[in-house]
Amino acid sequence: MNAAFPETVIAANYISWLNRIAYSFVDLVAGIIAVLIIVLQNTILVHSRLIQYRLGNPAAQFDVPIMMFAAYAVFSLAGWFLVGISTALLPPYERLPVWAGA
Repeated sequence: MNAAFPETVIAANYISWLNRIAYSFVDLVAGIIAVLIIVLQNTILVHSRLIQYRLGNPAAQFDVPIMMFAAYAVFSLAGWFLVGISTALLPPYERLPVWAGA
């Protein structure tokens, strides 16, 4: 950054607001997929334990985690709309000292 002109933005470091929102959406999707993998892994573990000990109905174990994951995905999307987009639209940190008067 040029000391004589602190308001200038270096073109190589500039990311448009649309790209920031897209990157935050990719982060949201990656987090939701990670939670889905963890939920399914635990469900398969419980399913195998029920088969091993011959208890209950192992096939019925997949309904609740899928519904729980769907609820998690809906609330994650709502949280992303409230927090993720507003955070993605914050100005770059290089420009904050100029606004603060430093």
